[in-house]
Amino acid sequence: MANILLLVFAVFLLLVSLISGFSYFKDRKKQKLSFKSKRMKFN
Repeated sequence: MANILLLVFAVFLLLVSLISGFSYFKDRKKQKLSFKSKRMKFN
């Protein structure tokens, strides 16, 4: 029984880390795009 709970907990942690990592990656992409547009305005 304890092993099953441990497995579920591990899978939950993995999902959370994947979701947070994906959202972080999307934010990084947005920042890069906005940074490029700012540079173009200056030029």
